[in-house]
Amino acid sequence: MNNKQSDNPIVATRLILSICFGYGLLMLCRTVVGVAGPAMLADPTLNIDTATFGAILGWGTAGNLMGKVTTGALADEIGGSNIFCCNRHIHLWHSIYQLCFLCSLLFNSFCKSGWLALDR
Repeated sequence: MNNKQSDNPIVATRLILSICFGYGLLMLCRTVVGVAGPAMLADPTLNIDTATFGAILGWGTAGNLMGKVTTGALADEIGGSNIFCCNRHIHLWHSIYQLCFLCSLLFNSFCKSGWLALDR
């Protein structure tokens, strides 16, 4: 940021709120697995033992570490604000893709179940 942007309190406030919001979502994602873990282990339909659940947690931590190392190296090369904006756009488009996939899945399940054929 240049000096004009860094002196603007609105830009600074938005940046702080974005960082806090992102950190809160990260902590929420990490907490959900720990809270849901005992219920997942107790569910016999999932067939998850403690070793498998430990592997799931381990791979999640490894993915988190690789993401931090990769984005840290990229931030050193092209700038942290560019990486932050790029990640926001990636997550936005991924969320839109997931929403479209869910709508498509629901529509296809209704069509195949004969729900649309009830008016005939």
